[in-house]
Amino acid sequence: MAALDWFWLVVLAFAVLQGIWRGLTQELFMFIGWLLVLAFSSLLARWIALHLPFETWSAMAKQALGFVLAVLVILITARLMGWLLRKVIVLVGLGWLDHLLGAVLGLLRGALILLLVVWVIKQTPIERLDFWQDSQGVTMALRGLSWLEMVLPSDFGKFIASCAESLASLVASPSTN
Repeated sequence: MAALDWFWLVVLAFAVLQGIWRGLTQELFMFIGWLLVLAFSSLLARWIALHLPFETWSAMAKQALGFVLAVLVILITARLMGWLLRKVIVLVGLGWLDHLLGAVLGLLRGALILLLVVWVIKQTPIERLDFWQDSQGVTMALRGLSWLEMVLPSDFGKFIASCAESLASLVASPSTN
């Protein structure tokens, strides 16, 4: 087994252990929390920024603080709701099932992270290096990526590429300060 494969196994083991520790309810509520952050944090940030009492702060600083506070409020609320539901699940005697399903979800999350890493590195010259070519995990991930390409809409790759280009242009553009 190649050295890179050991790294893949450590990542997957960590994801599974984290899933066992948190349980399915915590994992799902944190996932839902991040979806809510993506959907509503900008809107909530504007509202919070309007109500901040810092008159000497610039609008951009208020907006940035509003965004941080919005993200924190959404994630803490999701975490608390997951914690409450988990307590109910444990109370009715299904805590073991919550942990078991958390492990499965953790494994899926770890695999998704590895697929994403392989997809990104596939776009770079690193994919031609020996350590990358020798990895059985990379071979399996590439098979998984080819399956995903058949399942996902054809424009999905173009969408991801345009997002990556936009992000790269933001990072590469010089500061206007």
